[in-house]
Amino acid sequence: MVHQNLKHSDSLEWNHVAIAFMHGGGIRASIPPGDVTMGDMQTVLPYRNTVDIVELLGKHVRETLEFMASKWVKTGRLFWGFLQVSGMQIVYDMQKPVGQRVAEVKVRCTNCSVPHYVDLEDAEVYKIVMPSFLSNGGSGYDVINDNKIRLHQIGDLDADVFIEYASRVSPLTIGIEGRIRFQETPATLGDVSSDVTRATPQLLTSTIAVLLVVLYSHSHE
Repeated sequence: MVHQNLKHSDSLEWNHVAIAFMHGGGIRASIPPGDVTMGDMQTVLPYRNTVDIVELLGKHVRETLEFMASKWVKTGRLFWGFLQVSGMQIVYDMQKPVGQRVAEVKVRCTNCSVPHYVDLEDAEVYKIVMPSFLSNGGSGYDVINDNKIRLHQIGDLDADVFIEYASRVSPLTIGIEGRIRFQETPATLGDVSSDVTRATPQLLTSTIAVLLVVLYSHSHE
């Protein structure tokens, strides 16, 4: 999705959207290594959500992450609304009380010529690419639906975005980037454990989150 927006970059901003959210429940199948067919990709994203851009204050981005963290369980039934992200580095401390579990959040800048990570600012407005299901408050994310400053309905279907990206950049080689990490003892960003290997649907969701951000520019060229 972020990649989709790259056509809007200029000499001051490398992109006008740098963050994406994707919920795990929107990913309905895994894709094994090897050749990928059109049918495979449509099976992965069967719900035909549109791709939206939501503008949120940083404090509401943080509240969104805290809501997700409140649903976390180490074992048993996973919360399928667990957010995978692009353009963010998040440290969770699940030993903390609900509402205090987001230990650190960094976001990829947009008002910069070279993308890098900076602290999330509560009073800053951020553009976030996400499926329409999330922008409308699906999976209990009322904080998004109730607090969006603006909603830009792009209209592209998520599966079409995925298909176009795969056709442009194949082979897909996105790896583990440490976007979501868990802190079990007092630590810094460099001393936390990664969650991205917990479940195959989350691995795939991480990839989809990247695609949704990355693709907007190419599908509108």
